[in-house]
Amino acid sequence: MMRSNQPNSAKSAISSRSQLSGQWSGLADSDRWVVTHHMKRLLMFSFLAALLGGCSKQSGLSLSGTKGSGDLAPFAMQCVASRGGHASTNTLPVVQASWTHQSREIQDIILVDGDHFAEIQKALEQAFGAPDTKLGSPTVAPVGAGRSLTYSPQQIGVVLNLTADSRQTVVSVMGKKSP
Repeated sequence: MMRSNQPNSAKSAISSRSQLSGQWSGLADSDRWVVTHHMKRLLMFSFLAALLGGCSKQSGLSLSGTKGSGDLAPFAMQCVASRGGHASTNTLPVVQASWTHQSREIQDIILVDGDHFAEIQKALEQAFGAPDTKLGSPTVAPVGAGRSLTYSPQQIGVVLNLTADSRQTVVSVMGKKSP
């Protein structure tokens, strides 16, 4: 019988997996795959947005879609709610901005002119609380020349990512549209 030079590697992998399984216990296997797959796509899109925004000499990422301006907070919360997300309050600070919105089958993308990260983060934390790592939401992290935060579906019912640099802010909400 051969023994591995890493006797605890299988046990630690099983232990890590069993800890994660508690977070996903309410989802069917197909839903877990969809959420995981779409989170990976969201993170890749966010990384690409940060990379393009950080490397471009122009205005950064562009998006074709519906133009809007005014208070972004209620519009963003409407996108979250339409995809099954849930906020603990509707009383949010005003975030005055101009944006372009594009709705896709499983994602709403809001591209905001300028750096509104701190304002939007404040509104999100008022609506959903701070990102909770115990529920799979990582804390604010640097990405390229900007920063990013993500709320998990376990915390708010959808994947919500906020990424910004000095020129633009990207809000991405992922989940199936509610009927």
